[in-house]
Amino acid sequence: MASTNDASRTVFLGLGSNVGDRPAHLAEAKRRIQSQGLEILKESSLYETEPVGYAAQPWFLNQVIEVGTTPLNLSDAFPDLAMAPMRLPGEDVLDFLTFDAEIHPHDYPLFWVDVLLKFLKSIETEMGRRGGPPNGPRVIDIDILIYGNVLSFGPMSAGGSGAGRGSAALTDLVLPHPRLHLRRFVLTPLCEIAPDLVHPLLNKTCRELLDELADTSIVRRV
Repeated sequence: MASTNDASRTVFLGLGSNVGDRPAHLAEAKRRIQSQGLEILKESSLYETEPVGYAAQPWFLNQVIEVGTTPLNLSDAFPDLAMAPMRLPGEDVLDFLTFDAEIHPHDYPLFWVDVLLKFLKSIETEMGRRGGPPNGPRVIDIDILIYGNVLSFGPMSAGGSGAGRGSAALTDLVLPHPRLHLRRFVLTPLCEIAPDLVHPLLNKTCRELLDELADTSIVRRV
């Protein structure tokens, strides 16, 4: 299930690292994000944050950035898949796609954000992130926090009756991020650059969510 209100928007990303040279990892992640033509419009300060959910690990360095939407190339998200016509939930049939097709955010917001997610996950992999315990140590973590008024409740799939050859399986991405309103290490930097941003499900601003937050973990600006 999904809603695609407000097709004109920016997207907010949360960055985190607690392995190795943390500032360098955040800087490299931002460089790679920009390499796809995505413009970073705003950046929060860097915040050193206490680990949440898995305490026996180094403290994180976290940041939130606001990124402008721009067309994304399918080959970066699906490098091993020959694209074919597909139907997306709530959107038109995509019957013109080729391997080098660009997806425009205003035309296909749900598919665009899925392409963005796959691009961001490829950055994590290329920078050395590997599997581990939930909320455990990581070289880099890049989360899509909120994308205008787009709501996605996943899981979604494209290709009609199945996601076999010639179709693409979309992720079970949930937007806004399901733990956005519960995490001080996310809300603090987010409020620095967008205090009046409204959570489209809770109908509260980021500042209101931060003021009401029960999370008492330490978050300190570097």
